Amino acid sequence: MASTTDSIAAEVRAELARRRCPAKDVAAALGLDKSAVSRRLNGHTRFTVEDLAIIGRLLGVEPGRFLSADHVAPVVGAVSTYADKS
Repeated sequence: MASTTDSIAAEVRAELARRRCPAKDVAAALGLDKSAVSRRLNGHTRFTVEDLAIIGRLLGVEPGRFLSADHVAPVVGAVSTYADKS
């Protein structure tokens, strides 16, 4: 199973391809150089929540689209467990 970082990167790459949005546009929107964006798109560096929000706005999609169902359930479970302890 791919890591969360790899899965998110794959979803972002797929959406960029669907929208025919070049990485240079992502770099400009994020205020990063192309090599930093490349590291994120290749799964070598994690996207931040802010990165995903900006990319979502750029592409006109909800940032949650980049999260696969396999990785959302454990996060929701962890949040529920934390809330139960409070």
